[in-house]
Amino acid sequence: MEIIGNFSPNPISSSIERLLEVLKIFEPVFTPNIGDNQLGFKVMKDIMNSLIGDIDKSESRFYLINLVDMQDHKALSQLSKNHLQDGSREIIPKGNYKLLGKVVKKIDEGHISTLESSTILGILDEQMIQGFLRSFEELAKNGFKIPGLKDEIDAPLVVVLPIAVYI
Repeated sequence: MEIIGNFSPNPISSSIERLLEVLKIFEPVFTPNIGDNQLGFKVMKDIMNSLIGDIDKSESRFYLINLVDMQDHKALSQLSKNHLQDGSREIIPKGNYKLLGKVVKKIDEGHISTLESSTILGILDEQMIQGFLRSFEELAKNGFKIPGLKDEIDAPLVVVLPIAVYI
């Protein structure tokens, strides 16, 4: 099957990366005002850096593909580093690409986890994951406009075993 769509990295790892970028920019402004919470701030940042480092060591990454010809449908595919340009997170910046592959699962209702099973994210239990996500919600309550973190993708969705990615 050939699908055409806009490729984006795993939503949860992508959100963590964006939040880390925001924290790096604004850390000098917020650090003096954090006070007693400074240790918690540093620990959370260290944990996020470790998670991203663990994801980067993985031989493959999950990508969400928003399908061009079916606006309300998505595809999820685990692409090896061989499919990625220069081993970076982005296949090709901005744009639609084609994926030739085999549909191995179709999800009409419900959702699927976006956690990278080959990394530390995949071994955390639900309670730890929810605690982690709540810590981001707390940051939002304290004035940080952070990207939403989701550990699931809602149906309709197909999971595709990739053969090739091309323009």
